[in-house]
Amino acid sequence: MDDHATWSLWTGAGMQKAREASGLSLHKLAARCAELEVPIHRVALSKIEAGERTPTIDEITVIAVALKTSPAMLIFGADLIDGPVELLPSLRTAADHALQWFSGESPLTPDVHSEYRQANYPIYLAQRLEDVKESLRYSIRSMKDELGRNDQHAQTFRRMMIECQESLSMLQSDARDSGLILNDIDDGNGSKRRFAHRDDPNDDPDA
Repeated sequence: MDDHATWSLWTGAGMQKAREASGLSLHKLAARCAELEVPIHRVALSKIEAGERTPTIDEITVIAVALKTSPAMLIFGADLIDGPVELLPSLRTAADHALQWFSGESPLTPDVHSEYRQANYPIYLAQRLEDVKESLRYSIRSMKDELGRNDQHAQTFRRMMIECQESLSMLQSDARDSGLILNDIDDGNGSKRRFAHRDDPNDDPDA
């Protein structure tokens, strides 16, 4: 069996697993896709599940939205966590490892680690920004809760808040220097700042 057929069977199995877990028939799934303005006929959906038709990126996306799951679960869900998958005829790996590669977390092979990290740096930045913002929100909530009740704890959370704000500022600057678009970055105090892509002359980073 060629790699194209293997991919089709693999994706179809993931889709069928997700659809059955949601309790939807093929007919209802087709209706949901139509409601999302990317119509896919029931027969086409059936062929995808049977591995007789390879879905496009658009189709994988709308099916994932319709099933309230992620594209990654459609592609890798049938073999998670330790099932082997064949990404290429000469490249097999565990499904969880393939998922980490797919999401920009880890390279498929260690010999390309530095190149992979550099190519996926925007994903790393986005993840770090979200982690720091969540830590900032937590420290602010905790500081407010402790004020007047335990001032020592409140001061500890205040220091955490300041450290998070400094980290957030550095990450925002790094993202801006990397040419990324960051809209409505919350500084944790309710105020927001919009960063524009450095190559867009129509956007003002300080607007």
